[in-house]
Amino acid sequence: MPVGAGLAPAGTSYAGYGTPDPGAVPNNSTLPDTVTGLPRGGRYINPQTGSYQFTADGRLQGMANVNQLVLLAATTKIGSSVLPKLGQNLAGIQEQQGDFQRQCATAVANALSDLVRSKLVELLSVTVQQAPGNPDGVAIFFQWRDLTAGPNAQENSTRFGP
Repeated sequence: MPVGAGLAPAGTSYAGYGTPDPGAVPNNSTLPDTVTGLPRGGRYINPQTGSYQFTADGRLQGMANVNQLVLLAATTKIGSSVLPKLGQNLAGIQEQQGDFQRQCATAVANALSDLVRSKLVELLSVTVQQAPGNPDGVAIFFQWRDLTAGPNAQENSTRFGP
C-alpha cells in the first residue's frame, strides 16, 4: 500500500494514504438499455407513471422503438395527439354487457392497427379482467409480439388504456 505520492509521506501531499477505489466503467451510449447497456431508439416511458425514466448517472434510459410505439398507442386517448389516428377510444365503450369482450378486443385492434399493418407487431390475444374492488372497472391486457426482433421475438404483455 503506498504511503503517499512520490517521496511525500501520507498527510502532507495531495495524495492520501491507500489505493483509490476503481471508478465505474463509463457508458457513453445514448438512451442505454438497463439490461444490456446498448443504445436504444426511444426514450423509456414508465408505464405506471407515464414519465421518462433516468439511469443512475442521470441520463435518459432507452426503450426499444416498437415497445414505445405500442405503449403510446395503448395509453394515448385518440384525438389528443398530433397524429389524429394514434391512440385508443375506450370512452366509446359504455356498457359492460352483451358483446363487451368483443368491443374491448376491437378497441385494442384499432389502436394497434397501424403497427400491425406496417408489420411491426403481431397482436396475439386480448384479455379483459374485472378490476379488484370495483364492479364497474376492468383491466384490459393484450399479448403481442415484436416482428422486428427476428426469430428470438418474445411475447410481451401490455395494459390497455389509462
